[in-house]
Amino acid sequence: MRRPGTIYVLSRFSGGAVKIGWSSKWTANARRSTAQTYSDEPLTILVETPGTMAQEHALHRTFMQYRRSGEWYRHEGEVRDFVDYLLDGGSVVSYLGAAVWPP
Repeated sequence: MRRPGTIYVLSRFSGGAVKIGWSSKWTANARRSTAQTYSDEPLTILVETPGTMAQEHALHRTFMQYRRSGEWYRHEGEVRDFVDYLLDGGSVVSYLGAAVWPP
């Protein structure tokens, strides 16, 4: 789906893994609160940015080699570079290119 929403990245306290998710109706903080009930470590929001479900799926495909389970990825290599790119003001659209645009 290309419905607008929020792409967010959550991190475990230990820093070893991140969750890349999307929501059309919940804030990243609300998603963090929900995910926290299933995590044995405190979770923090690393970044949240506008995005679509299609873009989230494209990110999951892009980072397949880093997948731990579900939407959790090792926070290293391209995944770490992506998070840093967003923190430096980059966008999901510019990171992925035109493949999943327009939203």
